[in-house]
Amino acid sequence: MNKETKFDKETQIAFNDIKEKNKMIETWTKQAEEGKVFEMCSCGHFGGMSRDSHNAHEPNIQAGHGKCKLCKCDWFTWVGFCNAEGKIEK
Repeated sequence: MNKETKFDKETQIAFNDIKEKNKMIETWTKQAEEGKVFEMCSCGHFGGMSRDSHNAHEPNIQAGHGKCKLCKCDWFTWVGFCNAEGKIEK
């Protein structure tokens, strides 16, 4: 017989919140890989998994994570997923 682990209400809420956030990140990562969503750097330019046509960061260690080609930013510092216009998705 399979028994489910029981958590107190506060732990269950935290666990569900983590699962939901992980699901959102997986969705955004898949969309980024398909070129449908972009990643924004703290310098205000695209980087990370953003399409090559939008990516302003050099490939260092990983694609889009090196120096910014448009400003003096030394490396990509992720601030969020965004659309093609740079609006951060919440």
